[in-house]
Amino acid sequence: MKIKIFEFARNFNEKNLNQGTLIQLHMLEVEMKIRVRDEQALRQKLKELGALQIAHLHHIDKYFDTQPPRESFAKTDEALRLRMSEETILSDTPSSKTNIDLTYKGPKEPGIIKTRREIICMVQNEKSMEEILTAVGFVMRCQVEKHRDVFSLQYQDKHIEILIDHIEKLPGAFMEAEIMVSDAKDEYNLSQNQNQSLKQDENQKINEKQVATNILLDLLQELGFSEKDSIRQSYLELVLEKMEIKS
Repeated sequence: MKIKIFEFARNFNEKNLNQGTLIQLHMLEVEMKIRVRDEQALRQKLKELGALQIAHLHHIDKYFDTQPPRESFAKTDEALRLRMSEETILSDTPSSKTNIDLTYKGPKEPGIIKTRREIICMVQNEKSMEEILTAVGFVMRCQVEKHRDVFSLQYQDKHIEILIDHIEKLPGAFMEAEIMVSDAKDEYNLSQNQNQSLKQDENQKINEKQVATNILLDLLQELGFSEKDSIRQSYLELVLEKMEIKS
């Protein structure tokens, strides 16, 4: 799902770059993450459910943080990530491309399934964006490298993006399954009757989030896992935790 969203944004931005109109994506990410006990068995189960592998991704994620006196993102449960993504699309005529994006992740909302706001901005030049972030006072805190197999699954009338991940600095494999829903805070959802529109959007967001959560929990059980297997920590948090243990 994210691949399709990014492809739309990238194509739009390339066509409109000269006009200075760039897409900024506001989404709410409803996601579950688990440690994989048997990767081959998981891949077979996904195949039985009708999941199709559509891509392989190589992500190099650079996480930036604030400096004193501002409170660290680690304390506010936020994240600012600059990502370079090498994407190999699997089809009858495989193709490869590189995307760069800057993503802000808001604090995680309460619940078993990890839900948080995402604001994504497509970037033309990684080095220039890194220099801008540094110039305005951010510092790079950590780099996380990921190799990811992407699967597309239609499940209970919802499209789910599933990733089997291998993270450098972390042992074993992980699986993420996510559904992206609209964010009621998206500025493009406002209408002339703003108060009523915002209330309707918020109610819709709550409903969409609950539906997505229930679907992911059903999928989790069908894959042979339970709610207790769900990990709310981000890969960044897991990597930093391991680095602290080693030091």
